[in-house]
Amino acid sequence: MHVLLKSGLLCMVFGLACTSHTSPKSKPVPVERLISSGGVGLLTLAQVIPESAYVEKPKGFNYDHYWDLGYFTTDGMRLLHLEQHDVIVLTTPKHNVQHILVGPAYKTAEGLGLKSKWSTLKNTFSDMRLAEESLSKYWLYRPDRVTFKNGDMRSMGFEDQKDRKELGCAAAAESLPNIKFYFETCAMAKSGSPAEAVLVSNPDDTDLRFEDPFVNLHSVPPCPKSRTEDVEALTQRGLNVLRTNKMGDYHATKSVKKGLPLLRDAALSGSKEAAGTYAAVVFTYVLQEVIGDPLQRPMDQGAQEVAFFMLLNLLRSQETNLGECLDVVLDFSQSLPGNLFEESEEEDSAGVCAGAFYQFSYFKVAELEAIRQQARAWATCWDKAK
Repeated sequence: MHVLLKSGLLCMVFGLACTSHTSPKSKPVPVERLISSGGVGLLTLAQVIPESAYVEKPKGFNYDHYWDLGYFTTDGMRLLHLEQHDVIVLTTPKHNVQHILVGPAYKTAEGLGLKSKWSTLKNTFSDMRLAEESLSKYWLYRPDRVTFKNGDMRSMGFEDQKDRKELGCAAAAESLPNIKFYFETCAMAKSGSPAEAVLVSNPDDTDLRFEDPFVNLHSVPPCPKSRTEDVEALTQRGLNVLRTNKMGDYHATKSVKKGLPLLRDAALSGSKEAAGTYAAVVFTYVLQEVIGDPLQRPMDQGAQEVAFFMLLNLLRSQETNLGECLDVVLDFSQSLPGNLFEESEEEDSAGVCAGAFYQFSYFKVAELEAIRQQARAWATCWDKAK
């Protein structure tokens, strides 16, 4: 809540560090269209989208419906277009609201929003600052300009916003936390171009952090400490829990969430069977079906662990003649070639792993190099026969 002091008297008397701002003359903003530091309209940062957000839609339109129509961004969040509210929402792997981008009807209590000019922002909040900062080029940012149709037989993507621009300048103020106004460039902002996007963000990124990570892309960690005194018993317990209520090839979601942590612990205690099963299930969720990490973690954590356990098991089993791609990846006599994943119409110039393994599709060559080096080091941590 902002309090406008008409003089500096109170600041001087109480020794306060006051930052003044002046609200432009505007009509009161309806609550359902209010931009605040805690959220936008019905949406609150760090919380799930409330059921009340779907009441305007026919039966069956809920979070799952919009999640299915949305897409994963490169940083692992799910982007949803809530067209009935004219907002773009990015949710975390735990389905909490992390970012909100608004349409033109939304305003702050001071009347600021899309099309506000830098001079107005600065006059309203004296501590407003401009800085070069790019909005992700993989995000939709104007819900009122999204052209995606529900009947399209494809996934929504950032190309579904018409008149999309690259935004490289942001205006923000400490007295208006969690809210940024984006312009094409800072020079254009100063020359009078209006704000092209308004972003409200949760400053806490806990939901986006890896949970109990063991893959290290910067240095090879030492062998892990065993997480059980009976590796085989933990492996069988994890398998039994995972297979509870299984129907054909389909695992029950509750069983997956309970069984995978057990198998992960068994794998980190030396079980090749647990490592293989764990990696296969995570692979299905993250890389094959692309429906998010089964343990509601960032997708790149699951992708790293899948590739790591696959390479670790192959090294421990000392298997050979695995095909051109894997033979190169497991050849430690030389570094991985820079064109490992490059596609080319000319067979001689294409990388040996181009399109070969989904398990590697998340990584740059340097990242895969780090994963294979850790797998090589950890392959000696346990008896190869386990």
